Amino acid sequence: MYEQPPAPGQPYRLPAPPMARPADVIGGLAFALLGLGALAFMPPLALGFSGAGALGCAIAMIRSRRGPAINRWLATAGIILGLVGLALAFLVMADFSTGYEVLRPS
Repeated sequence: MYEQPPAPGQPYRLPAPPMARPADVIGGLAFALLGLGALAFMPPLALGFSGAGALGCAIAMIRSRRGPAINRWLATAGIILGLVGLALAFLVMADFSTGYEVLRPS
């Protein structure tokens, strides 16, 4: 629990910076995938899930830069999937807002 003081003549070492926890990255990636899955059923919900996934993975990416990079590729994949989900959710919601008349062939 408590560290022992360094031996005389030895320099004091600072503790290691906090590492990105795997749960941060996995949670962000799960939210990004949920956002893509919810896209067909509820685009506003997909917008929230994708945004939360991209943000969570971006935070995990920033934390992984301070220490050893454990899951940097997972964080990158979560950010990309989250941004793709955000873009598709915006497109689907814009398509729904135009109404049926625009989608009907002329």
